[in-house]
This record gives sequence, C-alpha cells and structure tokens, in this order.
Amino acid sequence: MIRHRHLAKSYYGHLVRDTYANGQKGSWWEIRKRVLERDSYKCVQCGNKAEEVHHLIPLSRGGTTTMSNLVSLCKSCHDKQHFHLRNRKNNYG
Repeated sequence: MIRHRHLAKSYYGHLVRDTYANGQKGSWWEIRKRVLERDSYKCVQCGNKAEEVHHLIPLSRGGTTTMSNLVSLCKSCHDKQHFHLRNRKNNYG
C-alpha cells in the first residue's frame, strides 16, 4: 500500500509541496504518469484529454495513492469533483 505525505514550503506567498509516496520523493509523479497511461490520457468521465489525476477516496478519508484509487480526469471534470474547494477559495479570496 502506498501512502503519500506533503512537505509544504512557502515561496513568495505560494505554497509549494514536495510529494513523497511510500517514503520516496517524487514517486507521485511516476504513479501519476502510469495512471494517465493506463487510461490512455482520456478522462474517465467525459472522454476528453485528461491532464489531471484524481483520488477516488480522498487521502483525508483514508484513501491511498494506489493505481486502484486513482483515475484520469480532464480539468473540467476534476473541478466538478472538487466543487466544494472551489467555493471555499471564492469565499476567502
């Protein structure tokens, strides 16, 4: 089972995260690439070009960074999945 954690740093007011999966720096990007390749770089919801990877079960709810918990989504579909976060951002700035 792969879990990942974020180490955050602030540069010029922007939060930058180094991602670790299973204790290895940068392995998130390898898993992300494999998920996009598995889904043929197509959004699993609408079929458009996928550029983002989404956790089906969020990490905050015990989800893991594993192939079975990740799907490829286009930006539009990913934004719809995170509508609650978009509203929070609009409310605070």
